[in-house]
Amino acid sequence: MLLMNRFRTVWLSCLFLIVHASLEAQKPADLKKTGDKFYATARWQEAYDALYQYQEQKPGDAQVLTRLGIAAYHLHKSEQAQKYLEYVLAQNPNSNDPELYYFLARVLHVTQAY
Repeated sequence: MLLMNRFRTVWLSCLFLIVHASLEAQKPADLKKTGDKFYATARWQEAYDALYQYQEQKPGDAQVLTRLGIAAYHLHKSEQAQKYLEYVLAQNPNSNDPELYYFLARVLHVTQAY
């Protein structure tokens, strides 16, 4: 049983490294596409990782920053989510993105900053 648990741990670690390495090697457009795909299927950690890497290479995309904030919210990183969402709103004060306002309200509620 102990050997099986170690094998599983090693296998999962290898799988994580392979996925991480494949994300590292992707072009910005591919990272965004991958992040959007994970976002659409509520795979929040994978979406966050891919979109974060995209943001590192191509900063300033309001949609990507909003999705990073929403993914951070779902990953229970409320303070980080709040920073992303408030930044997007500050950069686009006339935004009509309902997800931006909805998740910012949820984050503010969770952090009791209302």
